[in-house]
Amino acid sequence: MQQGLARLLGVINYNNHPKSLPEAITYLLDTVKPAAKANIETRRSCFEAIPQILTLISPQLSSLLSSDAFNSLLDAMLAGLDDYTLDERGDVGSWVRIACIQGLTRIAELLFGVAGSLPDFESYFAPGKYHAVATGLLKQGVERLDNVRQTAGTSIVRLLNAPLPLVERPERWRLPGLDLMNTLFQNASDQSGWNDGNWLFPRAMSLLEVPQYRKDVLSGIVISIGSKTDSTQKPVANSLVKYAQEIPLVSNPGTGYSLLELVSDLINHAKANMTSNAIVVPVFQTFTILLEADVLREVPNEPSGLQSLKTLVHMTTKNVDKLKSVQRIHESMKIFVNLLSFEEIRNEKLSLLSDFLAHPFPKASFFIAYGAGAAAF
Repeated sequence: MQQGLARLLGVINYNNHPKSLPEAITYLLDTVKPAAKANIETRRSCFEAIPQILTLISPQLSSLLSSDAFNSLLDAMLAGLDDYTLDERGDVGSWVRIACIQGLTRIAELLFGVAGSLPDFESYFAPGKYHAVATGLLKQGVERLDNVRQTAGTSIVRLLNAPLPLVERPERWRLPGLDLMNTLFQNASDQSGWNDGNWLFPRAMSLLEVPQYRKDVLSGIVISIGSKTDSTQKPVANSLVKYAQEIPLVSNPGTGYSLLELVSDLINHAKANMTSNAIVVPVFQTFTILLEADVLREVPNEPSGLQSLKTLVHMTTKNVDKLKSVQRIHESMKIFVNLLSFEEIRNEKLSLLSDFLAHPFPKASFFIAYGAGAAAF
């Protein structure tokens, strides 16, 4: 019933029935809120309806829809990019993410197309909001599912080719790192797609050089490293290791991203989400990959780097006896054991190994004892 209503709202002619528009928008916005607990099919239909409505009313956009209402719709679409709902069918949140990727791209092209005739265009679609759209698409472009990456990649290329809006100082809408992205993703002689991890991930690492994209792209990379699919996990892990080996330890003017910044950003990503195993476990897996590739060997040579490693020890050992997820315990153990190969850590933190060995979960204790014997000493 709700799914059918959402579809209906996407095809009503609001130019002829303008009084119905506010109620339609309110319904769509309320239904996609997490508190509404609408099923995934209904949420997808709502997100598909939003760009349909905006397309229908675009000739009269300013008279039918305020800039505040428009931005409420846009913000809801951006929030939809973070839907990672799981059920017995798998990552069904990807249905919503794909709808939002396609919808946001359509909306951006639509708004650019009517910019010249839209009073106060910037209040509807500010440069920062457009850049947020591009950043959100790039995160999806490096995530774990092939079909989501391909959809995002197609959309990103459309934005790269979109003419700037016909307004004053249109260069404010120019995407950060545009020349870099054109070089990476618009090679006419290379027809590989974003669904091909071996093609994509070596290129995608260069996006970390663009500060505006760094946080979201790194988040997407971490999600892919946590993937259980070899065609995604292996190429992204190999690409990150190679990238980390090539960047400088410390950032200097003109050098871009540094290894210390990468370590700090990964730690901060986990620290901000310590109650979410879905985020913390892939971050820990990322650190294990870097540690086992010996990429972080020089990190403690810098005071801030040594402090980062100590912070990582704290994150992996704090309240370990209260953890219920065997996977998180296992990933924490692997990091801790690898960190013991650093003399500065081993001299101070070796005693914490007993907290793992005494863990009440027999399976966890087995992994820990095995890992400690195999990797540390």
